[in-house]
Amino acid sequence: MFLLVSAGLFWAAIDYSASVGRQRGMDVAAALEYMPNVTVYSKENLRIAVPGVRVDTCPADDGAHRFRYTGLKLVIESGEQRFFLPATWTPERGTAIVLPRSDSVRLEFSARTPPRIAEGSNHEASVAPEGLLF
Repeated sequence: MFLLVSAGLFWAAIDYSASVGRQRGMDVAAALEYMPNVTVYSKENLRIAVPGVRVDTCPADDGAHRFRYTGLKLVIESGEQRFFLPATWTPERGTAIVLPRSDSVRLEFSARTPPRIAEGSNHEASVAPEGLLF
């Protein structure tokens, strides 16, 4: 009887955590456009080849950050890892990018560009969903 109850509780915990993970993933997808834009500068080529992410080689002095990656959103930092998504990410065709914290990588953040509203329009600018903190 103890084994059955333990297995049932374990299964319920797994089911609950999967449900919470799916919901948090949907929350991130819904709020992605409201997150700040991130430009990643790197001393080395990170070889990020993901749709929606642009890489430029910058002329630089020896030891400077030569590679610039744009089109990214920082989703979370956990421990020594940073998790990014392309600004164009969708659950159907998306790739996450994980970069370790490093002195050879520098981040710049900029506010997202608010949508343009035609003069005289009754439409309000979009606002981040309530309860989401980024």
